[in-house]
Amino acid sequence: MEEKHNEDILRYNKTRIHHVVVPKYGVNSSANKSEICGICLAEYENEETIGTLWCDYKYHA
Repeated sequence: MEEKHNEDILRYNKTRIHHVVVPKYGVNSSANKSEICGICLAEYENEETIGTLWCDYKYHA
């Protein structure tokens, strides 16, 4: 039963690798937005794994 519960949780928990975008028009470009962890409020580092819940809440995975 616990195994089925874990499968249900993982179905709603997606992960991805964060890649830092190098701004085309310089550092002060409006396209240069950093992503921040919703739990620890730290910026994500390049190639760091980020988890996303079904409600679009993002965090370090």
